[in-house]
Amino acid sequence: MTGLARIRLIASDLDHTLLTPAGELAGRTVHLIRRLGENGVQFAAISGRDTASMRVLFKPLLKNVWLASHNGAVISKNGAVLAAHPLTEMQVAGLLTLLATHFPAQPVLPVLCREDGIFVVAPSAASEARLRQFFTQLKVVPRFDPFLAGVMKVTCWTNGPAAPVAAQLRQILPAGLQLAVGERDAFSITSAQSDKGQALARIALRLGVPRGATLALGDQGNDLIMLKWAGTGVVMADGDPALIAAIGQVAPPNAKHGADQVLATVLREKMEGTR
Repeated sequence: MTGLARIRLIASDLDHTLLTPAGELAGRTVHLIRRLGENGVQFAAISGRDTASMRVLFKPLLKNVWLASHNGAVISKNGAVLAAHPLTEMQVAGLLTLLATHFPAQPVLPVLCREDGIFVVAPSAASEARLRQFFTQLKVVPRFDPFLAGVMKVTCWTNGPAAPVAAQLRQILPAGLQLAVGERDAFSITSAQSDKGQALARIALRLGVPRGATLALGDQGNDLIMLKWAGTGVVMADGDPALIAAIGQVAPPNAKHGADQVLATVLREKMEGTR
């Protein structure tokens, strides 16, 4: 991978991409992001995680990085929310009804993702434990009615592979909504005004960085729009095979710190270019 001295903005997915397989932000990654910033390269973390969870992960870098949470529905920098595109209460209520009535054979566990918390009704012990791996503000509540306002994203956990359920739901999804599969057993629904690609475009516009000077890293289908929008899109070698086929440019696998290798390559070429 060469010709990266032009890069001025790097955007990366988190789970199975930038983070370690254990879901942590490695010290080496923190160092690389800082060094990139010193050499004129901005960094944006763009994830399906909520803002609070991302701020915990990036605590050493909050002044340095842009955060786009809830699959791009919320953009923040240094603790301040700069843009947000929530679903309407009517959209959320309609979606919950749709999920309950159309998928009785394969139950779908909806999770309402807001800035003040992540809300779920009656999860199993296993589902709750898995959710807490991703969301620091998870709250188990008796019903969803009081929490329909301010929802940025509805995440749906499936009892089995998510792709078949997502494919069925796409056929009947109301206008104004979009769906993306981000985990083997989960997909997310956001406003049509927010996805990872639009988040990257908005951050680039704020920074005055042209599209050709952006690079994006990802591993799953919900990264596709972001990777296609970026001047250079890169997929982890252990990511979704369909995504690899669609993008073409491949980084070493997450298990071998592939994202760090890409960051290091950009840093090296930027430094060589200034000599």
